[in-house]
Amino acid sequence: MNVINLKNIERDWRIVVLIFAVCLASIIFFMGQIYLSDQIGGGYLNPKADTSDVAIKTIDKKRLQTNILNLETKQAAFLKLESSKVKLVDPSL
Repeated sequence: MNVINLKNIERDWRIVVLIFAVCLASIIFFMGQIYLSDQIGGGYLNPKADTSDVAIKTIDKKRLQTNILNLETKQAAFLKLESSKVKLVDPSL
């Protein structure tokens, strides 16, 4: 008959748990390093303010007027459709 030796099972489980703990700790360490790096996490520990990269955005007045005119025409068409009562025909009849 096979007798299970409990000392070996306990030792094997300790080894498995130790390996799991070491792998988990190393993964957490490397993920923390990646998160705190400048490329991904934004470099929260080393904030650098570059004033040379500040861009000034300007408004193109001609394009703005074109967009406003387009929106006003759409609004007028919508109000015209809203004011005219359209009879809907029931296709099932």
